[in-house]
Amino acid sequence: MSLDADLARFASLTGQKIDTVVKRSTLDLCNSIIMATPVDTGIARGGWLPSIDAPASGQGEKDRGGGKTLARVNAMVDQAPGNVFFLTNNVPYIRPLEYGHSAQAPQGMVRLAVQQFPEAIRRAIERGL
Repeated sequence: MSLDADLARFASLTGQKIDTVVKRSTLDLCNSIIMATPVDTGIARGGWLPSIDAPASGQGEKDRGGGKTLARVNAMVDQAPGNVFFLTNNVPYIRPLEYGHSAQAPQGMVRLAVQQFPEAIRRAIERGL
């Protein structure tokens, strides 16, 4: 093989690994947020909507267990590498929930997940390389 071919192969493999890390860390972050969202009726947990390049509109659907919401994220995560991935919640009371309105998540959901995100990236790198 030529040096050019070797470099192209290396770049391809490296790019694939980076994409894998992006996907896994995005899934981990979204999972943390969704599953930490307090549940009464399931509206807030089901209100998390994934989208690419612009925040989603709408309010999702009730999802007490989080499975349907996580499935929406899983369906879109392949588009995350190279794009801006949004996880939006338009439920009117999501902000009070984030700032301690519920005893189920007194420290919030998003703030904690963001604090833990560097560790999620490290785990994704360890699994992806």
